[in-house]
Amino acid sequence: MPRLARAVAAATVAVIAVAAGACASRGFTAPQGPSKPATDAARSWREATSKCADLQALQAQARLSGRVGRQRIPGLIVGVIATRANEIGLEARLSGSAAFVLAGRAGEATLVLPQERRVVVASASAILEALVGVAWDPSRLMAVLAGCVAPDADVQSGSEFNDGTLVVNLAGGDLAYVTTLNGRPVVRAARSGGLRVDYRRGTGEWPAEVRIASEPGQVPAVALQLRLETVVLNPVIDPRTFTVTVPAGAEAMSVAQLRDGGPLADASPRP
Repeated sequence: MPRLARAVAAATVAVIAVAAGACASRGFTAPQGPSKPATDAARSWREATSKCADLQALQAQARLSGRVGRQRIPGLIVGVIATRANEIGLEARLSGSAAFVLAGRAGEATLVLPQERRVVVASASAILEALVGVAWDPSRLMAVLAGCVAPDADVQSGSEFNDGTLVVNLAGGDLAYVTTLNGRPVVRAARSGGLRVDYRRGTGEWPAEVRIASEPGQVPAVALQLRLETVVLNPVIDPRTFTVTVPAGAEAMSVAQLRDGGPLADASPRP
């Protein structure tokens, strides 16, 4: 595999540190059978996501692995800062070397592949879409890592199954599953934009592991696992976090070239 493809593959994982993970068969199983309308769905959702109400930024270090398209992703050490104000700073390291750096805002972010001396400037969601087939802005990434699925989500309706699982329909077409852990409601899984998000809860308040997998038949197939090692809420952020130094002589690359040079190159037909 060319060095560029390897670097982009590494970047793919870091973005989902975005994000996320994978072996859905070992994760949450949606309840089956009869359900009834949940008149207190909005209250339960507010309680389950109350920790996100005042969350303005999240900083995390994680270990990521999985697959994107036909490309197996090795374990990476990923650092990420994402904010409600749609700012993002991501760095992925493989065997001690930087695989990529992504920084900026939702409207304009810069991706640098230092080993290849290549750079892409585009919206954060366009870069993420080229890398992983999913357009997420930084505030969505923050909410996913926090276990709250989406920032400032409004509840449209809800239903409750016999086992007590609450299914909450959110504005924008997202769907979340809320269960009870240690006597309080928590978000256990979600479905959003053709992806399934599965949370494994540890002893702490935040997810210990996040898995993101594409729905069956979706192209490209995404299956990523993110193990959160450290999480800092509302950290003091150096403004330089959201800027990146472009190496002298770096070659500009378009989003389409980024897509074609990475693990999604052969995953779907191009127009």
